Amino acid sequence: MTPAPFSRPRKSKAQPGIPLQTDRVGHEEAKEQARNLLIKILPPMERERLLKEGVIHVRGSRSGDVYEISPGAQTVILHQGQVSAYACLQLSMPFPTYDRMVAEYLLIKNDEHLYLQKANVFARKRSLSLGTAVLILMNAALLVNILLTIYR
Repeated sequence: MTPAPFSRPRKSKAQPGIPLQTDRVGHEEAKEQARNLLIKILPPMERERLLKEGVIHVRGSRSGDVYEISPGAQTVILHQGQVSAYACLQLSMPFPTYDRMVAEYLLIKNDEHLYLQKANVFARKRSLSLGTAVLILMNAALLVNILLTIYR
């Protein structure tokens, strides 16, 4: 059996339509095109929010939760006005940030279930509220009282 002939590795080239990271002009142009697309597909109120605050809100098609999508941070999931989780959608290639925002917006708006399957979702870490802390202390005091009563 003869071994396969040696072949030289090919130099990697950019795929058509996808700018290399080192091509700053092309990257900035792609970023601007993606931003313009996002602005074009948003309803007027969200377009205004993007231009003023730099974020957009979209209501989930299934849950009714509000998703706050930002160009530079994880997506915040708000349930009844309270932060319930954070989500991060990873695209398979290094696309401009606004392309990710377009993808998230369209997925959440049209198929929230698919979005939640594809995104990495992290539940918000809940801090101990004052009421919970007081209940824990009262339970501990009651437990100590019971133990003292039993072992006296």
